[in-house]
Amino acid sequence: MKRIVVGTGAVLVSCLTAWGQGTPLSSAAPASRPAVAPSIVAPSIKAAASKAAASAPIQPGSPAQKPDPGAAYYHFMLARQAEERAELAGGGPEVARALHEYHLALHSDPKSGYIPEQMAELLFRSGRTGDALRLARSVEQEHPGDVAVHRFLGEVYAYMLGGGDSASKSAPSRLGKLAIDEYQSLTRLRPLESDNYSTLGKLYRANHDLPRAEQAFERALQLSPGNASTIRNLVYVETELGHSSRAQALLKQLSMSDKTPGLYTALGQVYARQHLWTRALQSYQQGLTLQPGDVDLLRGLARTQLQVGDLDGARNTYQKLTATDTQDAESFVQLARVQKALGDFPGAGKSLARAQQLAPDDPEVAYEVASLAASQGDTARAEALLGKLIQANTRADGRYSLAEASNLGVFLEKLGRVQAQSGDVTGAQKSFAQLRQLGRDNAERAIGEQVDLYRAQHQMPQALQAAAEGVKLAPQSLSLRTSYALALADNGQWQQALQQAALMQSKAAPQRLALLRAQIYERGRQWKAATRAAQQALAAAQVTEDKVDAWFMLGEVAEQQKHYGPAEQDFQQALRLSPHEGTALNYLAYILAERNTRLPEALRDAHAAVSLEPTNGAYLDTLGWIELKLKDLKNAVPQLERAAALRSHDPVILEHLGDAYFQSGQLRQAQVQWTRALNEWKTAAVADYDKKAVKRVGKQLHKVETQLAKR
Repeated sequence: MKRIVVGTGAVLVSCLTAWGQGTPLSSAAPASRPAVAPSIVAPSIKAAASKAAASAPIQPGSPAQKPDPGAAYYHFMLARQAEERAELAGGGPEVARALHEYHLALHSDPKSGYIPEQMAELLFRSGRTGDALRLARSVEQEHPGDVAVHRFLGEVYAYMLGGGDSASKSAPSRLGKLAIDEYQSLTRLRPLESDNYSTLGKLYRANHDLPRAEQAFERALQLSPGNASTIRNLVYVETELGHSSRAQALLKQLSMSDKTPGLYTALGQVYARQHLWTRALQSYQQGLTLQPGDVDLLRGLARTQLQVGDLDGARNTYQKLTATDTQDAESFVQLARVQKALGDFPGAGKSLARAQQLAPDDPEVAYEVASLAASQGDTARAEALLGKLIQANTRADGRYSLAEASNLGVFLEKLGRVQAQSGDVTGAQKSFAQLRQLGRDNAERAIGEQVDLYRAQHQMPQALQAAAEGVKLAPQSLSLRTSYALALADNGQWQQALQQAALMQSKAAPQRLALLRAQIYERGRQWKAATRAAQQALAAAQVTEDKVDAWFMLGEVAEQQKHYGPAEQDFQQALRLSPHEGTALNYLAYILAERNTRLPEALRDAHAAVSLEPTNGAYLDTLGWIELKLKDLKNAVPQLERAAALRSHDPVILEHLGDAYFQSGQLRQAQVQWTRALNEWKTAAVADYDKKAVKRVGKQLHKVETQLAKR
């Protein structure tokens, strides 16, 4: 930001004319706003001016002891001429000369308000904001009706509030109040100037005082009917207040040329904050009809499409965005994420390759490449890439800023998950232990990951112990208390789990809390209570993701009771909201296989789920099991083997693999898998234990052992 003095001959003539007539005149707002925090105490004009001019290298002459308008005019002229020379020279000693001449002019006319105002402007433009504010406040104190000084102070405070100086960031509320006070004074002094009300409305809005912002903008519109800028600002406020009808009526007052892409971008953002996704989508789309390639509108549209579960739409929008702005690596990363979620792994790879070309040293891009490799089952490559990221971001002294610790934590957490995926439990535990050392936030995530790791290994007592330690470490953490509640339920203590959920009543979102209760009741086999809680979660859901979770929970509770018809309907509802929801697709396929009906349809859904997550052991199990039912042993056996490798402690998968081996005549392998299944049932969560399955596997094992004994 340049700090050069602004002053021209034309301005000089107008200022001198105004000063000679005794009429304060506000000059144009300075182009640059250097910054220093303002002083609250306003000294006298002479004291402030003396302090401001003290740094000038020129020794002051003998100031006039009584008012001398001629001398004041003379020194004022010299000051403005010095300003012009300073402008041509880009600052330098002429700034000090101008300040000195202003000082002498003020001594010649100590009651003038205009001279110190001009001096304050010069101080501000030359980077001495603190001195400028002290001088201006002294003028304000001695000349409370001076419009120019109120405007100057208001503009400076508003500039600082907008981030133009480092000190403003520590006290935005104070600066906002100071700016508001100045513009309130301006509306009292000049009640018919609409610009004062318009600026006051913007300040109220920035201060989150929407009712007063509305009043200010309404008054500005009364004074200047049809002003497009005021109408746009009022539209924003009415939208934020939820006055949709008023906002729409105001929009109709704008001509097409006044309906800018920026207007629709801002409206879309407001609607998105209010979770009014349909209106947000409409705003972004309307803006794009005005300017199809506007990158802000495209980004907003893509984010909103993701919120409503429209992955196909988001992919198309990100493709348009990357075609419009071919140098934005972040857009290619976002496109890759959507492509991966849709199971388009080759497309995601191409997008990330382009992102790497644009930002070869960006750790976010490298992380996404590693994540894609893990999703495709290439855990060795994923671990290698994550290892490099961790090494590059590890400090020898172990001291990290919050941002550094957060980034390193993300890399370690992902590495631990990939190691768990590949069966390297020891490596995963080590990674999560390192994560735990990176501050409280990372420690909370590490404990949650450790709990999940224990659960996956069917080490339920250890999972409960880890979760209990987490709650002691961070009793206010909702995520850790949720983990603790579910661990209690896994161990058969569902009533104690409900007590933990009750402790979150005042802090957790209603939908999340209801969903947690549903999970607890389900694990306690309290089916009616679980259904009621899931219905409450659905009623409280505001975003698509939460609605999908609630429908899924309803389907899962129904499926656990063997109510397959209602369960299928619930999962179909989830898919209507999120057509690429792999979990719902998998459950639908599993339900059909469980009923041994519509197997071709089940096979289609299972393939769709696996295409989205090819390393998901549960999905692979469903696919293999359906293929087994269709007598497709050639495909069923390898699918179930992969599933068992990924989820080696899941007794259901082990049973299915045993069935496949038995049907293919591999009796010894069937015996091994069924034996493993029975052993895993012994350590399964209380809520997951299935007596019928244990009895069925026991019979199968006895049968195969008898056959093997006859050989």
